[in-house]
Amino acid sequence: MKTIKLLILMSLLALSGIATAKVTMEDVNRDTEALNANVPDQAALQAKLESDWINFNNPPNEIGNKSSYVTYSLHPNSDTVKTKTLKPTSTYICALSKAGGYYRRGLKGFEAKVTESGSNWLFSVGKDCGGCDNWASAVCWTK
Repeated sequence: MKTIKLLILMSLLALSGIATAKVTMEDVNRDTEALNANVPDQAALQAKLESDWINFNNPPNEIGNKSSYVTYSLHPNSDTVKTKTLKPTSTYICALSKAGGYYRRGLKGFEAKVTESGSNWLFSVGKDCGGCDNWASAVCWTK
């Protein structure tokens, strides 16, 4: 029995020998050229990333010192809702940009929204929340 186990073990070792491969400089040069052909120029890639980052952080349509956006703010009393008519829906896109407020025991009963109302955007802030303080901002930019 020991002989059979020993023969099986020796045959497994003989069949599972270590694999080796020869890598030449030609292989390295060929693979390096293929990699460089598929990777974009790093300087150009970095310049595009920086440009995208700058454009991303600018308000809409404010690229190249052109400004075609408008901001609005409302800060109603604690027991009222203030509403303001913004730009026309046909030529502008409007959205809520900031909202905040406080109440002695946490923010409660607060609403801020920008909605379409007929042919204009409508911005409303506030709710009867008895002693809270809330505010919001909206931004509109050209389509």
